[in-house]
Amino acid sequence: RYGDKWIYPLVSGNVVRGALEMWEMSGCIEIRAMDLDSPDLLPEALAAIDRMMGYFNMKGVDIVRIREVLSTDAGQLGDEMRSALESAGYVLVNGFYAKGRFEPWTMTINDMLGYVLYKQRIAKGVRYQSVSDLVEDRGYIRGDQELAIRVNERTTMKSQLEKGTVVKMTLSPPYQGYTDMDHAVLYRAEKAVELDETLRNVLRIIKDRQPVSKKDVVSQSMYSAERTSEAIAELSKGSVLYQDESNMYNVVPMLDMDRMDAAKEIAKMHFRSFGVFSAEGLSSFLSVRMAQVRKTLKALEDEGFLKKGFFLRDDPVLRWMIAEDVGNRPGRFTEQFLLNTQDNLHIYLRAFLKDEVESSKAVVFSGTRVVGSFKGKVCYTGAKVEDFQGSDRALRILREAAQSAGVSLETERQREDDDWDVSEFYVKVNPGA
Repeated sequence: RYGDKWIYPLVSGNVVRGALEMWEMSGCIEIRAMDLDSPDLLPEALAAIDRMMGYFNMKGVDIVRIREVLSTDAGQLGDEMRSALESAGYVLVNGFYAKGRFEPWTMTINDMLGYVLYKQRIAKGVRYQSVSDLVEDRGYIRGDQELAIRVNERTTMKSQLEKGTVVKMTLSPPYQGYTDMDHAVLYRAEKAVELDETLRNVLRIIKDRQPVSKKDVVSQSMYSAERTSEAIAELSKGSVLYQDESNMYNVVPMLDMDRMDAAKEIAKMHFRSFGVFSAEGLSSFLSVRMAQVRKTLKALEDEGFLKKGFFLRDDPVLRWMIAEDVGNRPGRFTEQFLLNTQDNLHIYLRAFLKDEVESSKAVVFSGTRVVGSFKGKVCYTGAKVEDFQGSDRALRILREAAQSAGVSLETERQREDDDWDVSEFYVKVNPGA
């Protein structure tokens, strides 16, 4: 009857009365197509779907959505079918009917980007006054490339490390960056690295002598220099070690906290900083498996910290958002700024940016619009710009950002001019060349 299609039959007694093309998606069950012997069978089919969802509820999935019934898109169904769906508790959102635990409210892509950028404290009126304020609230900073657009204090992370304001270690997501000890213990607890004999022995050397240089650890180790270096790298990657103002190694204290509890605290931290995530998006910011990411999201939803929904208009992706922000329209974001590649916001916006620019490029924003891009960076420690693409306005924003950071904007054209000047000088002082 249905050929070799991957379908789930709808059975009444011992008779097949229809079928579903059904898939387990990210956070919901999607019925892409529903075939019925008669439209009158729709209420019975919806009741059968409710019974089926009892199974998926036990797996933590509590939303089902229907895209098509009898070869008709959900948004184009007739009055009788719409009435049957709505009577069964379904809501039309983003072109499909959905039922379950979610908020039907949506916002435009510009609204969502503006909301995220305000949460990131990029607008001049809401920036942090100091690095310590940022780290205390946000939990980390990756480096100098994140500084200029979030912190009013003009400084570098090297100077902050030397002052003892922060320590250097592997964060979550697992990049090297800077944090304080209150958050360092969370990162270690979340990664929950299992130590083999080699790691335990190297860790013991560091713990007994901390703060200790890598050279001293190698000299005291029973293992080869190469294996000891590998062990230090593994311990660092697992957030077991941090480096202090002298780049000496120290052990991050053990926190008496379950790995999932630590992941939940880090997830809360990221939500406060970004506001909204899909399950896949959050998984790139945590160091746990996807199944654990989903458990974390469900726990935060049960606590009332989050609500979920298909918040981006005309987009099928299920997202979780800070509960108190759902339903509130963000103010219009009108700031102009540069987004460097070594910025977690660049990772967060990767799906959005890939339609605009290469993933390896820094981005020039005017409000929520991408107006330019380049390879390189602009921060307090220097500026380098290659392969710039954008309007005169984007170039002006780029120059203003470099001026604000107190650095000289080095472009390809300037380097070519510099090379020509050197060649001209050489010819002048060596006439016979």
